[in-house]
Amino acid sequence: MAKPIVVTDADFEEKVLRADKPVVVDFWAPWCAPCRAIAPILDKLATEYEGRLTIAKVNTDEEIQHASALGIQGIPTLIIFKNGQEVGRLVGSRSERPVPVWAGDVAPERGSLRDCPAETKSRGEMQARADTYRRLPLHSTP
Repeated sequence: MAKPIVVTDADFEEKVLRADKPVVVDFWAPWCAPCRAIAPILDKLATEYEGRLTIAKVNTDEEIQHASALGIQGIPTLIIFKNGQEVGRLVGSRSERPVPVWAGDVAPERGSLRDCPAETKSRGEMQARADTYRRLPLHSTP
């Protein structure tokens, strides 16, 4: 069972920017209740996307260099890096449902229809829900 990895300012470039697969970086702090609330979601994603996506955690109280350089102003902030470039950003606490769809955009074997709730019956309803989740605020870099 995969777990999120801890990333420091000293190894950010190696573990995130030079990674051979996409990396979701969780900028968090121990005192942040919303950060603690999404931690189980990220633990679950680490297992579900093992081998296709890495989940990393940066404690912004201890590691400020990259958080500052990336303009982190609120936590939790999740940033997806692919090939050393930021490809997406979520700011604030999220429910479990949209995060897998968002992560599935860079690890395409998962996401979209498969992550819709089981009570959704028709393919049309599932697609509509997936489309709704995709429209949630996602701040991509230009």
